[in-house]
Amino acid sequence: MSMVLDLTKNKRDEYKRQLDAEFQDQQRKHELKRDVDRNKLTYMQQIQQLIAQNQAMAQLCTVVPAAALAPVAAIPAPQSTRLPLRQIKHFKEDILEWT
Repeated sequence: MSMVLDLTKNKRDEYKRQLDAEFQDQQRKHELKRDVDRNKLTYMQQIQQLIAQNQAMAQLCTVVPAAALAPVAAIPAPQSTRLPLRQIKHFKEDILEWT
């Protein structure tokens, strides 16, 4: 009789462990889903802010006429500069003479 009680107790403990594991798995899934939803919301808010900034900039560009902008001075073309050549002595097996 004692063996039967031990077996039922073991089965009950195993069943509780299994239920706990399933519950923890469900909790992890819910946390991941909540994190994903929070990230989506943050991403959507950032996109909405960027769209609003873009629209404001487009309106600003249409308000300021192109003639009102100051003319930009032309940048002079770079002149070609010749660098001096370095004369390197050839190595002749004597390191002290070469350096």
